[in-house]
Amino acid sequence: MKKLFYLFSGLIVALCVASCGSDEPDPVRTHREPVDLGLSVKWAPMNIGASSPEAYGALYGWADSAGNHQTLDERITIAYQSGNIVKCDWHSPYFGGMSPLANISGTDYDIAAYTWGADWRVPTRAEMQELIDKCTFTPETTPGGVVCLRATGPNGNSILLPLAGIRETVSAESRGAYGYYWTADLLPKASQSTYGYDSNVACAAWSATMSATTARPTMSPILRNLGLSIRPVTPK
Repeated sequence: MKKLFYLFSGLIVALCVASCGSDEPDPVRTHREPVDLGLSVKWAPMNIGASSPEAYGALYGWADSAGNHQTLDERITIAYQSGNIVKCDWHSPYFGGMSPLANISGTDYDIAAYTWGADWRVPTRAEMQELIDKCTFTPETTPGGVVCLRATGPNGNSILLPLAGIRETVSAESRGAYGYYWTADLLPKASQSTYGYDSNVACAAWSATMSATTARPTMSPILRNLGLSIRPVTPK
């Protein structure tokens, strides 16, 4: 009986060591207390894929609920034409597919709801714009060297937004210089020519772009298959 007990105890210790040594955040151990900034929703203290507010987290395509798909897909052909027009020939079933929803927040395409639970979701364009309009933004570098913007709300509470860059091919680019954060809202196909896109489908979705050298983030549409950060929200 004692031998069985020691074997069982050893297994628990081994599992604990393996779990504690993992870079992937454990949903049980990771503390995700929502932050009330004095806005219409509460904001998560960290990015999806991060285990702390000071970590960059992972980069995901829009509407990739499980985070399984990479930017490169032979069914998505991107070409840059004269006049800064982005020509996109889209035949991929991923990143929202051929007929993407106008808004994925809280749906089966929402990676925040899928990975963190139904209380969390990707922010809407309006919620992200509210964050931009009503918060003050201050560049900050953590002791670990992660470059962030600190967003301070009207009530004085704040969150860190790491500048994790963008994944345009297979790895992060512009990390530490720029941060790109998805919203849940699609850029309608009828409007995409206004923003320099020419595609057979609605190929882009709205995101917030931020850097340490600009006073305030800006909103712009980005191709759905590119990898961006995601900062979830939860109702008040």
